[in-house]
Amino acid sequence: MAKQCNVAVVGAPGAVGQQLVEVLAARKFPLKELRRLAAERAVG
Repeated sequence: MAKQCNVAVVGAPGAVGQQLVEVLAARKFPLKELRRLAAERAVG
C-alpha cells in the first residue's frame, strides 16, 4: 500500500489552486487528508 499524505493547497479558490486539486485527483495521489486554504475575502 502506498503511503498516504496530508496535503494543503494554499489559494485553493484560485485558478492555480483548482488546477492543482484536479491534477492530484487525476493522478490518484494517495491523500490521507486534503485541506483547501484561502484568505477570508476569497471565501464566499
